[in-house]
Amino acid sequence: MIWLARHGQTEMNVAGRFQGRIDSPLTPRGVEQAECVAKLLAAHVRARPARILSSPLRRTMRTAEIVGQTLGLPVVPDPRLIEVGMGLWEGLTGDEIDASWLGARGAVVRNGWAFVAPEGERLGAVEGRLGALLGDLAADPGVTHILVCHAIAGRVLRGLWAGLPSARAFRLEIPQDAVFRLHGEGAIDRVPPADPDFAGTR
Repeated sequence: MIWLARHGQTEMNVAGRFQGRIDSPLTPRGVEQAECVAKLLAAHVRARPARILSSPLRRTMRTAEIVGQTLGLPVVPDPRLIEVGMGLWEGLTGDEIDASWLGARGAVVRNGWAFVAPEGERLGAVEGRLGALLGDLAADPGVTHILVCHAIAGRVLRGLWAGLPSARAFRLEIPQDAVFRLHGEGAIDRVPPADPDFAGTR
């Protein structure tokens, strides 16, 4: 069983900046979102043994630490969960990217969320490291795995689990106050379910 969560809101999320491998702290709302995720997991993760794996970036580690404190579990950093490297676009807003790369933000949407960034990480590399992680977890079926990662890495991971085409995986929602249960043969459930009256992602 795998449970997947995204880190809470960060200062750069609020500013609309591409983070990639650079970091920024959780906002007060981000801490509240991490606490919400921790409560959801405490209510649903009953089986033991269980372990928490997190991207080593500070925003994910802080989120995972809040989860770990609630569940009484240590956090193990795993570099395979790190966000895609966005190269020269890291720290920039969409408008800044468009101004310097002649409308490149349109390419981001068409080609998959920064996998076209200059000097950035490509989709195949991200799929390779996350696929290897899923393979390792499958070899340890007696453990409940809680993964804390990022928007894009989480989309790719869920796409791999469900066997989705990459274009569809890139459109998956990326909430910061919910968790996803990955189980069976490619099944994914959101907890809590998405609000049908809410448009967009949170």
